[in-house]
Amino acid sequence: MGLDIDPKEGIWYHNVSECYYHIQITVKYRKALLAPEVEKMIKMTITGFKERFAIDIHEIGFDQNHILYWTPFLVHQS
Repeated sequence: MGLDIDPKEGIWYHNVSECYYHIQITVKYRKALLAPEVEKMIKMTITGFKERFAIDIHEIGFDQNHILYWTPFLVHQS
């Protein structure tokens, strides 16, 4: 699966970087609660994150007991 990454996203004061957070959110007690209906609701909830909070989620993954986000961030120090 390829990602559509804008090459200008990582430019900040002459620093060209591509850094990403890999965030895992786990369900309490690792219960298998993430059914397809819940996954659809979570995807609908995060669709507006870029506009509202300046958070761009490049990829999201689901397992039965955790959610994985892959989101870029700008490096302010080298």
